[in-house]
Amino acid sequence: MSNSQMNCEFLTTDQLAGVLGLKKNTLEGWRTQGRGPAFIKVGRAIRYRKTDIDDYLKNQTVRSTSEGTRDNISRLSGNKNK
Repeated sequence: MSNSQMNCEFLTTDQLAGVLGLKKNTLEGWRTQGRGPAFIKVGRAIRYRKTDIDDYLKNQTVRSTSEGTRDNISRLSGNKNK
């Protein structure tokens, strides 16, 4: 597998922030709080698998503003297990 193929499977924090329209600091905060998409830590490098991002976004889908996402419900209930 070439480096370009491997890079297509993973996003950096900066890249994911750009895709989601969030600040890099938001993703960094989520990591320390156990929120947001799952990530991989290789040494000091943080990478997000596209499959983990897709799974996270599927769980954030709501049909009404009165619905809570699984992430929000877990945080509000104090449940760290998602």
